[in-house]
Amino acid sequence: MNFWKAERTVYPSLFRILLGTILLIDAVFSISVNGFIFDANFNALYHENSVLNFFRENHIVFQSIYIIFLLLFLIGIGGFWVKGIVFLFSVAFDLLEPTALTWGDLILGFTLLYFIFADSSQHLSAGKKHRKSDLEKWIAKLAVFSIILNLFLVYVSNGYSKLTDSTWQEGYAVYFAFAQFHNFENSFFHLLLKNEWISQLTSYFIILIQFLFPVWVMIRKTRIPIILIGIVLHLIMLWQFGLWKFELIVILLYGFLLNDEEWRRILPRKFQKKYFS
Repeated sequence: MNFWKAERTVYPSLFRILLGTILLIDAVFSISVNGFIFDANFNALYHENSVLNFFRENHIVFQSIYIIFLLLFLIGIGGFWVKGIVFLFSVAFDLLEPTALTWGDLILGFTLLYFIFADSSQHLSAGKKHRKSDLEKWIAKLAVFSIILNLFLVYVSNGYSKLTDSTWQEGYAVYFAFAQFHNFENSFFHLLLKNEWISQLTSYFIILIQFLFPVWVMIRKTRIPIILIGIVLHLIMLWQFGLWKFELIVILLYGFLLNDEEWRRILPRKFQKKYFS
């Protein structure tokens, strides 16, 4: 089946719950540290704005409201409007915490923007369900395509930047990246990467994976293997670098690469019969 013609109506509902859970955990645990992060004396990069300052001074109330909307998002109540508000909260946090902003936050921001228009409430949702018009179905499909294309763009652009970087060209980038972290010399990764041949091969393999990622995914026979390789690589980075939120979100985005037929082969039949019939 053509990659772009295949239906993708199953995963958006699963993604809503999984993403909502990650964002909710992050929001709850970040309350204890945001008093420090929101301190205007912490960094000179803060945007001095009366509205932003108001939210910084009342960040506990601000985050409590955010958590309420995340709960609605997670259980599928409010549809378009709740997803839109969660996206706006994401943008607001990026403005409030410029020192903590990463390109992972940018990926999340674009994903939440496109996800506003995806049909994620037809399954696993406590909200009211209604019959979708042809226009709504077309917009929902376009939203999923946008999420996929954004993921493709991230990988290709990262692959290209590595191709033009001398450290990656020489094959030492992976070793240098891991060497920045505590206790690397006593880790399993040091045993592997201290070998120059393995270090170079790993660097070139990552470039090949990223730069040709869309091609691997659109070919049916290589789709599952490349997704599994990507999951392993991101879990390694999660373990080594501690970027749990970003790595898990990227892994979740892989789910959009599988169509309904592939998801129905993966999900247990009893689960499908109960929630996706």
